[in-house]
Amino acid sequence: MNTASDHIDVLIASCLVGEATPNEVVFVEERKNKNENNRRYFEHLKLIFEKAAGVINDYSFNIFGGYSLGVERVEIGGLFNLVRGDVNGAQFAGLFNAVGGKMDGVQFAGIFNANADTVRGSQFAGVMNINGRSSREFTVAGVLNLNLGDTRGAQCTLVLIFTLLKKCL
Repeated sequence: MNTASDHIDVLIASCLVGEATPNEVVFVEERKNKNENNRRYFEHLKLIFEKAAGVINDYSFNIFGGYSLGVERVEIGGLFNLVRGDVNGAQFAGLFNAVGGKMDGVQFAGIFNANADTVRGSQFAGVMNINGRSSREFTVAGVLNLNLGDTRGAQCTLVLIFTLLKKCL
């Protein structure tokens, strides 16, 4: 396993999804402009990300991380899963799951689950679950469960439970 090339893949992916620091962006740009092979490699990864951004997967198995428009059954990421739209099924990630739409199913993450919209199902995270709207069913986290909408179901944490904007039913 070539850890230097694995590291550049993660940096390029971070740049493509807008999560890289300014220093990381500069590093990737300088590396890309260093020679023609590096430029082609960058463009190849960029094309993969652009195509993946419009795909809704039934099953998605990712060594490092996945990026897609949606998931309909199961997604497993060694490190992370990024979904721009909805997830209907199960997500498993070593570090985190991030969903831009609704989550209907179950999420397991070593560190956190973040969802922009409503969650209908269960969430389990080592540190925290964050939901942009409501949570329906059951959430478990080591430190924090945060819902910016209402909560209908149970929340369990070792440290804190927060529900903002609406009371817990």
